[in-house]
Amino acid sequence: MTNSSAASHAPRPGGSVGAGTPGAVADGTGSGDSAVDVIARAAREGLPTVTIRRQLQWPDTDASGHQHFSVVRQWAEEAEGEFLESIARPELLKHLPRVRYEADFRQRMWLRENLEVRFAVVAVGASSVTYRFAIIGARGTAADGTMIAVHTDGSEGGPVPWPDDLRAAFTGSLPPAI
Repeated sequence: MTNSSAASHAPRPGGSVGAGTPGAVADGTGSGDSAVDVIARAAREGLPTVTIRRQLQWPDTDASGHQHFSVVRQWAEEAEGEFLESIARPELLKHLPRVRYEADFRQRMWLRENLEVRFAVVAVGASSVTYRFAIIGARGTAADGTMIAVHTDGSEGGPVPWPDDLRAAFTGSLPPAI
């Protein structure tokens, strides 16, 4: 799943990035909508989305041969990095500490199974951003969740309001960076 407009940069192998037209979507975290539905709605409404394709590898599994719980967080963080690269702002990672992470495991994925990590910005607050993500395996959604990060000045200080250019980039209202 990618949005209809072109990406602002070439993603790493296996990934694709979509950046859309101006729009907004309700957070969706309390609506009962699945993460897949919320991400699809975000893409339709022009919010930035990322899809990364992977295969479950040996280090990603536990002793039972299915995905280890920790790999879901790693994939969500990788998608966040892809998103920040897509808006030409990878340095923001040091300014966006994650303050909340929540994941629900739906079903197992097995060694060598192909998967997609779908990721979207679903809400932008005064100084925070809410992401939703879904891990889709051969049998459907294997895990999904929410990650919230807060914009800071990168030092020991607390939250800092979004500058207008970053708010625009996070809400899809800027043209893709060149």
